[in-house]
Amino acid sequence: MPMHALLVLIIALAASSPTTRSATVTVRAASEVAGRTFTLGEIADIRSADAALARRLAAVEVGASPLPGLSRPVGSADILVRLRQRKIDPRTLALAFPPAIRVTRGGDPVPDGELIEAARRALLAARGDLSDGAEVIPLPLAGTFVVPPGKREYRPGAVRCAVWSTTATIPVTILVDGAPLRTLDVGFRIARYVDAVVAARDLEAGAELTGADLSVARVCAAPGSAAPLADIAQAIGKRLRRRLAAGRPIAASDLRAVNAITAGRPVRVETVVGAVRVTVDGVARSAGAVGDRVRVYLPRTRAEVAGILGDDGTVRLEVN
Repeated sequence: MPMHALLVLIIALAASSPTTRSATVTVRAASEVAGRTFTLGEIADIRSADAALARRLAAVEVGASPLPGLSRPVGSADILVRLRQRKIDPRTLALAFPPAIRVTRGGDPVPDGELIEAARRALLAARGDLSDGAEVIPLPLAGTFVVPPGKREYRPGAVRCAVWSTTATIPVTILVDGAPLRTLDVGFRIARYVDAVVAARDLEAGAELTGADLSVARVCAAPGSAAPLADIAQAIGKRLRRRLAAGRPIAASDLRAVNAITAGRPVRVETVVGAVRVTVDGVARSAGAVGDRVRVYLPRTRAEVAGILGDDGTVRLEVN
């Protein structure tokens, strides 16, 4: 081949397959990014004598960032595609890729205490009754939450808590620099405490209560249960309807009055009709305490009647 023709071929080959690279791009194996998307400049070291080209390369958007605090892999092929989309020929660059590329999105963990306190304030503001005699206990949050760096704010939503419920849930929206990022449910257990009359020791059903059997303690009031007595005097002299272990609260429904009469005992029976009062002798057919309805047999008439036992031992008939 003539020397002139060989020289032309070498120049043509040099033009079609450039050996001089306009920039060197060294992609790092691990990089931390900040925004929702990341650029080549955030994951690679770029060197070029052409400052405008270096800036253009650095601005190439490579892909979407992972969620704050998480990471994801990036393929070298993705970077080559993005370069070509920006009309940059990868063959003009000195590209160096590690065996694996991974990007991590930076962020700040949200302190559990901040979320819980925001929810607690909202709960107490919505349910004023919880500020008196109730303990609001936060439930564990479901994991650690990471958000982008910035000014954090918390916006509680509507409180979900029924009256006398043992639980409450408050949705709290996390905002960073004024932008809402995600909403989390913060839960609480509610324990209400009251001063109540309790059994000072194990007490059997039917026991007639004395002051020595009783004490007053701060107890957790179970929702839906009968309200416990607050004054020991309300229980002294009454009988227990059921067995109670030491420390158990005592409600009015646990007590009955001591029977003032027993079946077979003679009683006076009184009835009043208008201005006429009639009193006769009878025999109790059922036991009862003052205020109870008892059955009485009248020997003179051989009839059985019912009436209310008064505190003087007289049974007063119910007259319609």
